[in-house]
Amino acid sequence: MEKSTVLRVTFGVAVALAVLATFAILLLNPILRQIELLPDQGAAWYYWKLPEPDFWSWTTAWGFYIVQQLFF
Repeated sequence: MEKSTVLRVTFGVAVALAVLATFAILLLNPILRQIELLPDQGAAWYYWKLPEPDFWSWTTAWGFYIVQQLFF
């Protein structure tokens, strides 16, 4: 395959994934709004931090971080 073809396909896949992620956020918005977050505590505070993190929140956060580190 030519380099320009590979770049076009790669770009197309990246755009398609970005569109899918955007629609997923829009569709999940009612569910995401039900999650109770802690109040803002300043500039260094992550407002999306859960009041009581559980196994799955910890596992997905660190799991996706590790996967991202492995790919890059």
